[in-house]
Amino acid sequence: MPKLVAPLTTTKINAAKPGPTVIKLSDGGGLALWVMPTGKKVWRLQYRRPIDSKQDTVTIGNYPEVSLASARERREALRADLAAKKDPKLEDRRRELERQCSDTLTFRHVAQEWWDRWKESVTPGYADQVWRVLEANVFQTLGRMPISDIRPPHIVKTLSPMEARGALVYLRRAHKTLSMIFAFSIARGLIEYNPASDLNGAFKSPETSNFRALKPDQLSLLLAALPKEDINFQTRCLIKWQLLTMSRPREAASARWDEIDGDIWTIPASKMKRRRDHMAPLSRQALALLEEIRPLSGHLEYIFPHRNNPKAHANEASANVALKRLGVPTTAHGLRALASTTLNEEGFDSRVVEMALAHADQNSTRAAYNRAEYLTQRREMLQWWADRIDSVDKETHSQ
Repeated sequence: MPKLVAPLTTTKINAAKPGPTVIKLSDGGGLALWVMPTGKKVWRLQYRRPIDSKQDTVTIGNYPEVSLASARERREALRADLAAKKDPKLEDRRRELERQCSDTLTFRHVAQEWWDRWKESVTPGYADQVWRVLEANVFQTLGRMPISDIRPPHIVKTLSPMEARGALVYLRRAHKTLSMIFAFSIARGLIEYNPASDLNGAFKSPETSNFRALKPDQLSLLLAALPKEDINFQTRCLIKWQLLTMSRPREAASARWDEIDGDIWTIPASKMKRRRDHMAPLSRQALALLEEIRPLSGHLEYIFPHRNNPKAHANEASANVALKRLGVPTTAHGLRALASTTLNEEGFDSRVVEMALAHADQNSTRAAYNRAEYLTQRREMLQWWADRIDSVDKETHSQ
């Protein structure tokens, strides 16, 4: 049975004194008075969000401005929202926006609501980049418009300056973002159709440009250049690590020693593009590389520390700079394409290759199963790839 909570009284509330940490005085039904170390007393309601059953908290107001009786009335109103499958926090925000906008919701306000939720599913850097695109190109025109009034011509007028200056990649990103915001608005019941979905042919499409990558028979160009003195030891190791593990530049540059467990490198979800942990089997050559660099950074947090700040990791662009200096016609990201092309041409299962590249399966259940199923195959494949690199390296330097 749930634990019974004695209701609060005004006397008990007034007598509550602050402590070194927050003190929570429960009134039952999720309602509690939080007594802050500063002496401030705040009414808050704990609940489970209808959308995902995760626990959340909504602030009701400060005491004594909001009395005990008023807080209880507000609790019942919020519990009514929950019974109707409405998130009290989102409902509070929506009502506040309605008050601020004279019974209308502006595009900027709804975009903020959407972004606050969406940013949890992507990396912080990407989320900030998307918001900057909106601030620089969209809000000035659409920001104050009621979202229900926006039509396709408004969007075309807003995005046309991006097309005029040739920023077609960012235009496509802005268009996609607008479409997601309007889809969010439909789900919230704010509008009935998505005006950003009716823009086919309205703008030029950006030319497809892949990362510059070497062809499989050009691997020797890279291996011949790596020993040169044009780059330092750590950067050389970083490039080799990316090549052996098929990792992205940011994942490699920020690799930590505590992410290595035996012959597995577990990259945490916070670093991954798809926000899922990624297990990367390490070949014998990758493990040997770790031992080679251990004297330099084994006592630090990061395997590849920043040159000027040992407590930070190497700049993810350092590999690109080094490759350009060496005159190798590829990018750090292109090393992944080189590995992928080689492995596919050698007949390895494309699903295993995609898993090694951390290209996530959109089916979360199947993805979890495949991560376990393909670990052995990926270990064998990455060992073959490392042996292939060694073979080409020996052949290159024996000539």
